[in-house]
Amino acid sequence: MSQAKMAVLIDICARIGDFGLSPEEEFVLREIEAAVEPEIDFIFDPGYRAIVAEIKSKLRQELDPEGALRAADKHFEPGAQAMIWFDAALEHPADDDLLRHCVAAVLELSAQSVDVVHSVAELGDAPATCVVDGASEDAYSQLVTIYLSDMFQQPDAVESGARLARLLDRSLLLANDATADPYSFILVSRTGGQSVVSVASDELDENGRYIILKPEAL
Repeated sequence: MSQAKMAVLIDICARIGDFGLSPEEEFVLREIEAAVEPEIDFIFDPGYRAIVAEIKSKLRQELDPEGALRAADKHFEPGAQAMIWFDAALEHPADDDLLRHCVAAVLELSAQSVDVVHSVAELGDAPATCVVDGASEDAYSQLVTIYLSDMFQQPDAVESGARLARLLDRSLLLANDATADPYSFILVSRTGGQSVVSVASDELDENGRYIILKPEAL
């Protein structure tokens, strides 16, 4: 069943009292609602999203005043700010649809919860957004910056980058946060293997090209 049809069905179930149904008929609709609701992503419905966010916020304050459950809450709440999770330079360009589905899989989100845009000016309020820049015949010319709503506890970037590389079936370069050297990167293979590499400083500075010089021990 399509998302649109499920949304209509959920709306019907929400107004169940308006139809004068018998208890048996109401029970059947409630069973349908229970089966359908986990499968639909309401991110496209701001009204529903706001109501759910308010309910969740109140429940969190009552049941989890210390915020221990926040890390497990992967649903977007209105007003959340987008923060950079990590940048990656892809060995070969990936189209928007492939990026959307692979990033969604890494984050265990529905594809509808991930936006793919081509300018930071297009950042919206999705739980996750990929900002894509560049793409040419050169290796590692497509740069992807992934932003997450600040309602997320950000997963480990290198581990998530390795999973993304496997899903995309292409290697990628990640920033090497273990050093202040701006020309040192972590090369993640398409199988998830990792090594530290250096790139040519002049090519990166003058042409924005990532030319790998040599691998090092990680």
